[in-house]
Amino acid sequence: MTSAAAGEVRGQIRQLCHRGLDWAALREQAGELIRRVIPHERACWYPTDPATLLVTGSYVENLCGDGSPPLSWCEYAVEDVNKWSFVARSPWPVGILCRATHGHRDQSPRYRELLRPQGIGWELRASFVADSACWGTVGLYRDRGEPAFNDEETAFVAGIAPTPGEDFRRALLIVDDVMLPAAAKKAIRAHAISRKKAEQEDRRAALAARRALRVLRGGRPKMSARVAARVLGLSHQRVHQLAQHERTRG
Repeated sequence: MTSAAAGEVRGQIRQLCHRGLDWAALREQAGELIRRVIPHERACWYPTDPATLLVTGSYVENLCGDGSPPLSWCEYAVEDVNKWSFVARSPWPVGILCRATHGHRDQSPRYRELLRPQGIGWELRASFVADSACWGTVGLYRDRGEPAFNDEETAFVAGIAPTPGEDFRRALLIVDDVMLPAAAKKAIRAHAISRKKAEQEDRRAALAARRALRVLRGGRPKMSARVAARVLGLSHQRVHQLAQHERTRG
């Protein structure tokens, strides 16, 4: 992967994620772009319910399910490394199987029961997180005999992960071809509403802090920040934080 190619694909993914595509179109086109810089033979994509981290749809490419344990068993029924729920909560939203097992891939039930029987040697998993919620996941796979996923490829996926996360959120709200359970749709909308309310509360707190600063600057110099906080219904610490931010602005 050259830096020029990585930059070009990164820009194309950003453009793609502002086109208002549904989940299927987004997954297909993003997958083609990623394959340009990270070659792989097989892949799987899943939209997820951000409230429960349960998958709500699926797309698999060159992965055989005959005689293999289902995803639900691999992801929810057994202990394993790099589960998507764990990756979604990690600061680094990408997991490499061989690294998580310190080179002993057979320690992973997923590898023993699902990947190795299909001739797969290498796995890269990523969770698409936006506003601290996971809206989708992807797994990329290479066969034994192919090179392992390297640091550059891992960093590339980690760098683009928030961008598909934002668009997966939008796509799941307009999805037609993936039939989400009503509870999942309700959870997605509830998360978006709660996020909006939190942003509104933060704006109101910032406004209150500016008013407190004016009081402290103005004709009542004996009013302490603690008293101002009590009057305005804010925490003492919050007044100090936002007032300090106001001072740096003005």
